[in-house]
Amino acid sequence: MTTGRPIVEPLEDENFVYINGFVIPKGKTKEDIKAREEVTKSMYACWCAENPSKKRRNTDLKSEIEVNTESMGKITSNAGSNYKSALAFYYLDFILENAKKVKTSQAKSNRQKKLVKGGYMLEMKLDNFEFEFFKEIKLMVGVKRNKDKVVYSITAVEVEK
Repeated sequence: MTTGRPIVEPLEDENFVYINGFVIPKGKTKEDIKAREEVTKSMYACWCAENPSKKRRNTDLKSEIEVNTESMGKITSNAGSNYKSALAFYYLDFILENAKKVKTSQAKSNRQKKLVKGGYMLEMKLDNFEFEFFKEIKLMVGVKRNKDKVVYSITAVEVEK
């Protein structure tokens, strides 16, 4: 059961997605990309105010996953390039609690290696939304040597129209 933000369906028009006071532009201009990054940062600030520990327990892993400021670099980058990834971030509590592990791999990029400090990566997926805005959401989690888990990225996979 999700204990964070309620799962509400977003509203959209040709240019924007609207959800609970957040406005996410759909366009591909530099201004739209920057605006999506800023919206994601605002969502994170609100989430941190609601979750001072910056963690949420995942039912599949039976442990907590942290979202820290180091994580936000990759997350805002994904959100900037894809408006549905920005929207997915709004559902952070639900994603962290309900994503299922599908694969384990070694850290590949320098950013991943820095995040896990000798640990490994988990690929997790979520595909059971109550509405069809996403096909699925991919959550990459770094597992450090001490077994702490930290979000690396959140990416929305779009529904084909």
